[in-house]
Amino acid sequence: MFFEALRQRRAGLVTLLCFLAPAATGLLMLRLSWRRWPDLFVDFGRELYIPWQISQGAVLYKDLAYFHGPLSPYLNALLFKLFGTGLLTLALFNIFLIAILAIIIYRIFCFTADRLAAVSAAVSFLALFAFSQYVETGNYNFVCPYAHGLTHGVFLAFCQFYFLMQYLKSRKKRLLALCGLLTGLIFLTKAEVFFAAAAALLAAAFWVVYLDRPNLLGALKMFGLILAGFLIPPVFYLAVSAASGLPLDNSLAALFFQYTVIFSSSAASGVFYRRIMGLDYPLRNILALLKAAAWYCSVVFSFWLIEYGAKRVLRNNRAAGAVVVSCGLALFIKLCLLAVKYNIRIFRPLPLVALAMGAYLFLLLARSSGRRPGEAARPLLLFSMAVFSFLLLLKIFLNARIYHFGFVLAMPAVLLSVALLVYYLPLFLSRFFGGVSLARALGLVLLAVVLAACVNISSSIYSFKTYAIGSGGDMIYDFGPEALMRSVYVRQAIEQIEKTIGKNETFVVFPEGVMLNYLTRRKNPSMHVNFMLPEIDVFGELWILGELVKGSPDYIVLVDRGMLEYGCRFPGVDCLRQIMRWIKDSYSPVAEIGNRPFSGAGFGIIISKRVARPI
Repeated sequence: MFFEALRQRRAGLVTLLCFLAPAATGLLMLRLSWRRWPDLFVDFGRELYIPWQISQGAVLYKDLAYFHGPLSPYLNALLFKLFGTGLLTLALFNIFLIAILAIIIYRIFCFTADRLAAVSAAVSFLALFAFSQYVETGNYNFVCPYAHGLTHGVFLAFCQFYFLMQYLKSRKKRLLALCGLLTGLIFLTKAEVFFAAAAALLAAAFWVVYLDRPNLLGALKMFGLILAGFLIPPVFYLAVSAASGLPLDNSLAALFFQYTVIFSSSAASGVFYRRIMGLDYPLRNILALLKAAAWYCSVVFSFWLIEYGAKRVLRNNRAAGAVVVSCGLALFIKLCLLAVKYNIRIFRPLPLVALAMGAYLFLLLARSSGRRPGEAARPLLLFSMAVFSFLLLLKIFLNARIYHFGFVLAMPAVLLSVALLVYYLPLFLSRFFGGVSLARALGLVLLAVVLAACVNISSSIYSFKTYAIGSGGDMIYDFGPEALMRSVYVRQAIEQIEKTIGKNETFVVFPEGVMLNYLTRRKNPSMHVNFMLPEIDVFGELWILGELVKGSPDYIVLVDRGMLEYGCRFPGVDCLRQIMRWIKDSYSPVAEIGNRPFSGAGFGIIISKRVARPI
């Protein structure tokens, strides 16, 4: 009885620690980042403005141009309807999703590895991705993402993996339909997440057929359940859009729009996306990838040296063992120092890690035919996740990172790498050296060093974001004047807009900055909210100009937003000449804040009033 009670208390303590580590990490990151998550101009204004307009009666794709899936805007609009319009409404809901996602990550890795790996994966997600900021631009976190379709899609993908796990354990057919339903919801988010999630689910389904060897009818029933579940969300959306007055052909075109853009638009081959993928300097990026991969190999080698040396010490060959252990520890310490030095840059080999894991698991599954179904459940789920991770990384293949787009695209691969470091690699070494406690301890130390280095970057950046913009549920902390004058000018611009532009008057921010419309609750009469080069490439400058003329905004607000990442220094100089010519001909400045936009002198804003009916 005594020992049974002791075991129960120990199990309860372990469970408590498994909860406390992620909870403490999440609370720490939440405190560091509180109200500092978004960027004032880049992208996130769209994530607020479009749901606000939908909650006011606007119809997506009819009144508002948008080239992602409809799920996230309508979900966020529903949140505004239920809980009130405000940035904090979305942020709190996203924090709730982060907590759920951390629990799902924990449960998945408990199944595929063990509790320690599961806690490590959950902590890594919260520390590296959920609340982080590694560059000047905000939005690259799960609280205020630059595109909710990405974070919602990845959340749904992990839900899909969770229910796939439940299916692999129980073989209950209704869980396949639920996985298909989740894939259908992902179809309504962001294209890259859908392709990766659908491929991962189909790969798992084909392996189930291969391993279980059902008859033809059973296999067709399995894929039919997935397809039936998948079709429910798109059909439901078509019904809702028809009820809102959008013709069926327009609804179908909108539903597949982002997928056609990927294959028909030249944006993906432009300067920006070539740099994102690492194709701007392929040789240099390949060398950087291989250099970082050498660090990964050195980590494995240092673990092997230490385990080998420790084994020799235990076999009474103490002198030789001590020398080997010392060499291994010296290499390990050096690698930890390099991890601190290179911090967020050590994640470049993630595509190779995901590819290697996928190839190994493929071979393992290929040898599993004839076993009982439950025996292959763990490698099958891991293989599905490896497929998902690898396909997500294709967008940043030669320039993999955890910042910028990588805050979502690299996250699954990082979690697999964490499990590899603290569970699978020590387990592999145990086949040669016995116990795994030493290798696991080394893996945890290295993980802690990497997490601390990355969290320190976020903490340093957030420490400069002390200047309040907006009020109430829309208050944001941006960089103070000691770091950037931008926030001071933005606050002045908001005050000037409140005084100059009436509540029922309209204005367009050009080329980007619909956040000003949202914060001042003034409408943009055009269906377009951004005028950056990707939007120009997709819709065409002449067509966008026609929509601007048709909307006839009362004011135009010019914001100094260069487009150097797209190969254009300033609008009107290297690009967007026709729109800029129309603005100069039709509008006259009434207020100038900061430096003159597009002059190269620094950030500034000009508010211009319509002086003549645009032609």
